[in-house]
Amino acid sequence: MSEEISTRDKILNAAIDLFSQNGFKGVTTKQIALAASVNEVTLFRQFGSKQKIFQEVMEAFYFESEFKKVFEEEIVWDLEQDLLCISKIYYEHMKKNKKLILAGIKESIVPNNTEYPHEKFPKKIKEVLIEYFKEMQERGKMIKKSPELQAITFLFTHFGSSLNYELLEVNMTEVNLEEFIKNSVNIFVKAWSV
Repeated sequence: MSEEISTRDKILNAAIDLFSQNGFKGVTTKQIALAASVNEVTLFRQFGSKQKIFQEVMEAFYFESEFKKVFEEEIVWDLEQDLLCISKIYYEHMKKNKKLILAGIKESIVPNNTEYPHEKFPKKIKEVLIEYFKEMQERGKMIKKSPELQAITFLFTHFGSSLNYELLEVNMTEVNLEEFIKNSVNIFVKAWSV
């Protein structure tokens, strides 16, 4: 069993590097197998198709542990403290998964009717934020506005800035990331606190 997991992980690790460099369409199963030092038959036995590998790479490396832990263990129901914590975890996640996120962005540019696996991460975060904002409103700690609008405003702000600070490293500003996070959270707290 450990040999099977090891082979699976080798394939996933090779795939993430190749997908992040060349996008989904620019990579063949033969290239993935070669980079993972396995034969193509083993790759198909493990995953069945290139699409399945891509989906599993996106799902395995994209979400969860950091954000689940934050929302289960670190929320203290103080808007400023919670948003600072969520923001910091968000940027750490973006930095850690840079290659994968860029691969997902490359793929989402190509028109297709299917939902890409990388779309699940922001949707899950949005759902969790919506529930958090609803609870904060019920506790009387936030103004009663659309929790979805608040969630997407928060996410879009941080996704846009993560392009600058973590993903594309464009350096549009001299403001460092920590200062940006504190300032943006301060703006949200002033706008949304009761």
